Amino acid sequence: MINLNEFSTENLKKIQKILKILLDELELRGVNELTGTKIPLKIFEKEGFYYDEVTAILRRINKEGNIIEITNEELKASLKDLRGTGVRWPGSDTRFDEIYDTIAGFTEEDLERYLILMIENLEKLKEIKQTIDKKLTEGVESMIKIRDKKIKAKYDKEILYLKDKEINFSNKPNQKELLATLFEEPEKNWSYDEIQEKWDEMMESGLVDRPEDYWKKFYSAGDDINTAVAIETQIKDFIIKNTKEIRINPKYI
Repeated sequence: MINLNEFSTENLKKIQKILKILLDELELRGVNELTGTKIPLKIFEKEGFYYDEVTAILRRINKEGNIIEITNEELKASLKDLRGTGVRWPGSDTRFDEIYDTIAGFTEEDLERYLILMIENLEKLKEIKQTIDKKLTEGVESMIKIRDKKIKAKYDKEILYLKDKEINFSNKPNQKELLATLFEEPEKNWSYDEIQEKWDEMMESGLVDRPEDYWKKFYSAGDDINTAVAIETQIKDFIIKNTKEIRINPKYI
């Protein structure tokens, strides 16, 4: 199996794209085991890949065994040799090079416009593509984990620490008290009733009536926290809330 560790992520992505184009075309066109399969070069060119790069990658893959062979250069050399000899068809004045396309199944123009490929092991080619897909997916997942690890939040002494930033809420009473409450149990989804009970013992005892829209101060404080966080870190979803509950986004805990 090809050692994928030899390639940078950028080169693996190139190989992945080229193999996808190739395998999609082989599925549509089928494999010609007799004279080789023609794949239009323009399909690769539309994705920014040209003959030299495509063939270099396919030849590197073929080093892992008889998987895929590019025959363009070999066929061009054969045609050139035929022209040089002037060999004629037995019992005829027709030269071989004049009917080359009939014999080989390719015209000289085809050799410039198409990749001519002998597919020796299609399943192995698919396996290499699947292995590259898996490695790139694992790499992305690993990067996401590293990224998320770097932006875990901490709240201490009225300062929110997030993404290497210090956001000071000391002069914002509602926001700092809300953050202090939420960080008591960071993974909890808090109801506004629970927060209010923590904030005001008088209301809890029933000595003061609770306004119907009391929750709006928490909701607004959540908006203000998100605005402050977004300004400093570009994170816009630090606080998640609705008209009943509010919490810290689990991504940042």
